[in-house]
Amino acid sequence: MSHILRKAQSSIIACCVLAGALLVGAPPAYAADSTVTVRADGAVRARGAAIVVVVNVTCSGSAEFPPSLSLRATQRLADGTLLRGSGHAPDVCTGSPTRVALTAQDFGTGEGLKPFRVGSVFVTATLQECGFETCETTAASRTVRLADVALGVPTYTSARFSLRLPSSASLEADGAGAIIRVTYSCPGDERVFLNLSLHQRTSARVTSAGTDGRHRCPGLNKTAVAAFHAEAFPWIRGPAYVILNGQACLDPDNQDCATAYAHRLLTVG
Repeated sequence: MSHILRKAQSSIIACCVLAGALLVGAPPAYAADSTVTVRADGAVRARGAAIVVVVNVTCSGSAEFPPSLSLRATQRLADGTLLRGSGHAPDVCTGSPTRVALTAQDFGTGEGLKPFRVGSVFVTATLQECGFETCETTAASRTVRLADVALGVPTYTSARFSLRLPSSASLEADGAGAIIRVTYSCPGDERVFLNLSLHQRTSARVTSAGTDGRHRCPGLNKTAVAAFHAEAFPWIRGPAYVILNGQACLDPDNQDCATAYAHRLLTVG
């Protein structure tokens, strides 16, 4: 074997050994961890019927199913009692801050609760990301300072579905009912589902009610009528807070869906 051939073989072996060492020594590539951050300031809306907290979320991208974000809030009132609230938001892995509405009462219970107050509230935000076998959670907690400021999300827009919450609701039958008319558009042949809850402080208590329904597509600037029957107390003329969760689905099994989330202050009158 010639000197030149032996030198070439030695060079090839050295390169292979070096490449193998690099492969063995290289750390495996992992997806970045999810993060949740709660902003220090939030909002009290409709005289305490709801609060709004802002959360920044980054997702690892490893979940097989859409991640969900849930929030809990606890506030100590002037009389020493505790007021607890909850809320949730879909489609949070957008890279933009998410404004989440929380209420102190689940609609339909028939129990009027005390309203939230301007001041401090303790908040925990939990992100859940699930695969086919396990779920991972990421959480953050902090004190949030509430002020009477606007943090609503009155519209939702996507290529498949858009909607706008109105600034007013009609008072019906001396407060026995209230009606909200939601404008929506869906250019494709979608199945639209809307779930709405209405929350209002009447005197020293908060009353809430909810409704849901399926609406027709396709069409532009269509109107969905949501009717709310009074639960704990009659509705009154004045501010209230409405929260909407919706879906526009292409298939009958509700698998291929665009998820809508919106909330805002409105006036009942």
